Amino acid sequence: LRALLAYLRKAGVRLVDVEDAVASYAPGSLRDRRLPPAVAFTVDDGYEDFVTIGVPAFTEFDCPATCYVVPDVVDGKSWFWWDRLAWLLQGLRGHGFQMMVGEQMEAIAPSTPIHSDQWQVALHDRLK
Repeated sequence: LRALLAYLRKAGVRLVDVEDAVASYAPGSLRDRRLPPAVAFTVDDGYEDFVTIGVPAFTEFDCPATCYVVPDVVDGKSWFWWDRLAWLLQGLRGHGFQMMVGEQMEAIAPSTPIHSDQWQVALHDRLK
């Protein structure tokens, strides 16, 4: 994240908040003034690492960021689907299962931890 923010700053990209980004597309807005490109950052989860890693990095580069939080997830009452998937695949421990993804049956039987990680990424992408 720091490397990306440093690159954007060095390239002269404006780091703006979401409201400024949206407003720049309104008639008669900033976009008509031929300003340099702009980027607005949003974080869509509420994981603890946003506070421990994200906030310090965004602060260091004076970059606004908007964090959307799902209260039930933060309160431990619910899980994101991708966290459920990770938990399920981590719990396989050499065992497999089958599930329908769309109209295709997927056999999931990771044989090693690395293979399990590969399956998780591939299955996550298919389910998304």
